[in-house]
Amino acid sequence: MQLQGASPATYCVGKLRAQRKFARSCSVLTRASSANPYQAPGRFGQKELPPITDVRVGGDDELPIFAKIQPTLPAAPGLYDIPLVVMSSGFLLPSSAYTSYANHLASHGFAVIRYDLSEIMDDIGAVSALCTIIDTALKENSIGSIVDPKCLVLFGHSRGAKLSCMLAEREERVRGMVLLDPVDNTSMTPAGENFPSSLPSLRRATQMRSLPVLVVGAAMNGDIIPAEGNYKKFNSSCFGPFWEVDLLGAGHLSFLDKRDEMDPFTQMAAMLGKPPSTPEASVSAVTKVATIAWLKEVVCPYAAPSLGRTSSPPPPPPKELERVLYDNIVNIQLPDGKAPRRSDIRSLESRSAQGSSSAGGASESSRGDGASSSQGEGSRRVQASPAMASSSLCGLSREELLQLRTRELKENLKAAGVKNDDCFEKEQLVSRVLEACGKTA
Repeated sequence: MQLQGASPATYCVGKLRAQRKFARSCSVLTRASSANPYQAPGRFGQKELPPITDVRVGGDDELPIFAKIQPTLPAAPGLYDIPLVVMSSGFLLPSSAYTSYANHLASHGFAVIRYDLSEIMDDIGAVSALCTIIDTALKENSIGSIVDPKCLVLFGHSRGAKLSCMLAEREERVRGMVLLDPVDNTSMTPAGENFPSSLPSLRRATQMRSLPVLVVGAAMNGDIIPAEGNYKKFNSSCFGPFWEVDLLGAGHLSFLDKRDEMDPFTQMAAMLGKPPSTPEASVSAVTKVATIAWLKEVVCPYAAPSLGRTSSPPPPPPKELERVLYDNIVNIQLPDGKAPRRSDIRSLESRSAQGSSSAGGASESSRGDGASSSQGEGSRRVQASPAMASSSLCGLSREELLQLRTRELKENLKAAGVKNDDCFEKEQLVSRVLEACGKTA
């Protein structure tokens, strides 16, 4: 989905791959701009509980590191077994910058916790701290008595999205993720011993458990976030049910509630970037609707009592699910009073390294746009290459190949005489290597 400007807004729902650059004419929807059930506050209301303070999460005796946990719950009594949404803020950003998201989720029947740390931690330490934060929250009777401890949803912005991906691999209770303009390692923040890339974790988590992932990307983040670590890298690393929402006029910090609470360094970085063309209120509205629709329709739709279901029927077919998501996301009344305009729509896509179907019911061949494979038009299958058989790459697994540089993959394919100029992403290059080696891509 794409949002471009505010007058009118242009939306694209689904997954947009770089190698499929085609356009379709836009047609204005005649749908009445009735209130979207996921845009309006939910029927449960919300209440913010007193924070849980002085939670030791790291450090040493001389400089202990503490967390402050802020729970936000549905106000309605009698709820039980509802999902717990764990929000992780962007680097140097306070949890209060996401208060409206917590309130909105709680009103729709989700328990939410946000947190702040007393000191900056490396990625490995921060993920460990996050485990402690979740376990501490679940031990609180006000939270543990109403949530399903086996239905966690990770919601992260920027670096918080990266930490969510790292945690998802090791925490089997995670049922889905919402990643707002996620950021991985870049030339400015290179990988190190305690600062690994989160993309391998994302690949493994989504591949092993068909973990559903919603990625909301800010297309105007290029002035702040280098391309080698922006949200497009996360998109290509998802191997389960996956929905991409592109906000063409949004900047990296357009998601925040309060800009004035940013630290001076972050404020300076924000001023260096190109001013976003989409109002922050519109970015917030679209993100909230996409989040609620994704969680209720895909991630854990039968866990929340708000749906009034006592059993778990089979998931809907992919095309029906696509329609449900699209109907929810397109029927938004923007703050400027304008209705959205349809630009393009593509099916919800589920993909895996083995080409098997996901738990969500969508397979690589179930594309609403008529494509037969998640690899797209520019990644056709090739015959095994005798020249490639002697390459050392043929002894590597898919995961090991994904750790190599794109240039190295291209050079090996070129040396073996294997065409690869139609491959636009590392995932495609890896598939081409496996095919040339005579392996199942």
